[in-house]
Amino acid sequence: MRRTSFIEDILEQVQKADAVLSLACGAGVQAIAERFPEVQFNPGLDTKFIGILQEQGIWAEKCSACGKCVIGSYGTVCR
Repeated sequence: MRRTSFIEDILEQVQKADAVLSLACGAGVQAIAERFPEVQFNPGLDTKFIGILQEQGIWAEKCSACGKCVIGSYGTVCR
């Protein structure tokens, strides 16, 4: 069983929050926002990271690496 301890560690705090400032890469912000759709996630970094692991050996591009991150303005979806 795969343990996502970083999510378990913040679960209670995120569920109580109206918004979260994330220091993850752009794909990381989107991944965690998918887990908590009722909470607004905002990027705290201007990432250059490109993808996120969807399953063993399969990566999905979720960040355009534009260097001008605005996903907090677009519901955590890269434009």
